[in-house]
Amino acid sequence: MLFPFGAAPLGATYVRLGDIDKGLSLLSKSVERAIEMNRMVDFSLLHYWRSQGELHSGDVATALKIAERGLEYSITYKGQGHQAWLLRVLGEVHWRMGEQHYAKADGYFRQSLDLASIPEMRPLLARCQIGIATLCEKTGKRSEAEAALSAAQTLCQDMGMTYWLDEIAAARVRI
Repeated sequence: MLFPFGAAPLGATYVRLGDIDKGLSLLSKSVERAIEMNRMVDFSLLHYWRSQGELHSGDVATALKIAERGLEYSITYKGQGHQAWLLRVLGEVHWRMGEQHYAKADGYFRQSLDLASIPEMRPLLARCQIGIATLCEKTGKRSEAEAALSAAQTLCQDMGMTYWLDEIAAARVRI
C-alpha cells in the first residue's frame, strides 16, 4: 500500500544521483501502482517527481505532459502545495523548450512563487528564484537575474540548503 509513496522519493533520489534509468523505472512504477490501488492521495506529487525525472533524462516533451497532468490533479484535489511545485517544474520545462517559451516559463515561476509564500514552502521559493534568474540571464536582464540569485542564496543559506548554493554560484559567474 505504501509502495508508491516510498518508491517515488527513492526514484527521484536515483535520478539526482545520476542513475536515471533506475530512478525513472521506480517513478513510473509508483504512478502505475497508485493508479492500480486507486490511491489519489498525493497523486499530483508523484507526477511532480516523475516529471522532474523525465526532465533530468532530457525528455522535455514527456516531462511537460506529466507535469500538466499532475497540475490538473493538484487543482482537482485542491493540493495547493503540490500545485506550486508543479508550476515550478512547468516553468523549468518551458525555459528548456527555448526562447519562444520564456514568457510562459516566467509566468509559471511567478505563479509558483505566489502559491509558495507560506513559510513551509521556502525551499520552493528558492528554487523558483533560481529559475527566474536563469530566465533573466537568458533574456539579458542582468540586474533582475542578480536580484533573484541574491534572494535564492539568502533563502538557501537560511535553510542550510547547501546543495543549491553551487548552482547559484555558477549562475553568478554566467551573469
